[in-house]
Amino acid sequence: MRMLALVLASALAAPVIAGAGPLRIAREKSETVTGKTEARSTKLYPIEPGAIGVVFRQPVVANGAVKLQLHFRIGRRPATAPWALVVRDRTGAAAWSLASLEPPEDDVWSEEVGGDTADVELVAVADVSDLQIEIDKVVVFHEVIKPQAITPPDERKPILSQSAQMKTWGRSVVRLRFVGDDGLSYTCTGFVVSRELLMTNHHCIQSRAEMKSAQADFDYDAERVRPTTVRFRELVLNDQALDYALLRFKAPTDRPPLAIKAGTAVVAQDQGLLVIEHPGGETKQVSIAGCKTDHVDLQGVGDAMTDFGHLCDTLGGSSGSPVADINDGAVIGLHHLGFNDGSPMPVNQAVKIGLILDDIKKKLPAVYTEIRPGS
Repeated sequence: MRMLALVLASALAAPVIAGAGPLRIAREKSETVTGKTEARSTKLYPIEPGAIGVVFRQPVVANGAVKLQLHFRIGRRPATAPWALVVRDRTGAAAWSLASLEPPEDDVWSEEVGGDTADVELVAVADVSDLQIEIDKVVVFHEVIKPQAITPPDERKPILSQSAQMKTWGRSVVRLRFVGDDGLSYTCTGFVVSRELLMTNHHCIQSRAEMKSAQADFDYDAERVRPTTVRFRELVLNDQALDYALLRFKAPTDRPPLAIKAGTAVVAQDQGLLVIEHPGGETKQVSIAGCKTDHVDLQGVGDAMTDFGHLCDTLGGSSGSPVADINDGAVIGLHHLGFNDGSPMPVNQAVKIGLILDDIKKKLPAVYTEIRPGS
């Protein structure tokens, strides 16, 4: 009953419209909360001098969890002796590993590990008795509640049921999983805008720490499909008023950037749209039926009229999805908010992509050229 009440309350809520004041974006509504961080102080030392092989083993347990994600803080490390961390799931299978030869970081997140138990092994081939590693945080994942922003009826469709062209566009849209600075684990959506840049919302990735925890899942198109997961190297730029973030990573070579339409004049009333998304952290889906613009000038996060309204079906977790022209798949907006309480009409909102491009060009011209070469 509690879940039903939450869903109904969200589905009946309405957006801010022109003149109603700046939007207030609550993460728990616009993103899907999947877990919560617990503080730990689990030391993987002292290590016996001269020991080799598995030199330390530590179980991590969170009763009732659906899955876990571990955060390691690395203190002292040997100058040359190699070592590795291995995290195993409850079946004993290796779920994640980190080699000391990888680029050094003082802290690092593991992949998610299914179940409520993980076993951590520290492996060495030489004396690493001066190595100090600690598990200082564990994200405990639980049942997901998915806030909705659906204009009834809900007509989202699986990406796998769509045309070859739609599937091609969808290959450059990812599910984002990350740990927020507030200690909660979230999902959003993002899309490739250059060979090394991904765009999502500022309210999804707000800090370097969140970027370091984030994982981009390509090809999460069906429940039993194992996605290709990529980590990020840099939070290049973000802007709160326009609610966008640019993250640098290395996308798979066969994922071309989505086409983007510059300028704000490309947004017209009743324009046919499509949204490719990972609603609620679910498998990739598409909103097409009834998906069109409704109100072409709406107030955004700041005081300016940065947004347009649309009637495409989304859930929490769809934040950061590309809103595109149905005719050619070119992006005209960045979805960032479902229905906002207190407004009289059920429309979602997207930031006009032309305004985002203008802001990037002003702040980082080289990055703008990277996104729109030859412009």
